[in-house]
Amino acid sequence: MALKAENMKGIVFENAVNPKSKKKLPHYKGVAKINGKEYQVACWRGWTKTKSEYISFAFEEVKKDG
Repeated sequence: MALKAENMKGIVFENAVNPKSKKKLPHYKGVAKINGKEYQVACWRGWTKTKSEYISFAFEEVKKDG
């Protein structure tokens, strides 16, 4: 059974990233449900100049067929 996000919540999993890849692949991938719509989520770890860690997010709406 696949995990599903509840409304106004999301789930992300670590994305196995090939260290030799030149693409900026997300460190984490998952799904979120916002106002009843499902979104794919991609997350990247980053660091500020003062070495504070942060995570940035990108959302893409999941289009339903039909």
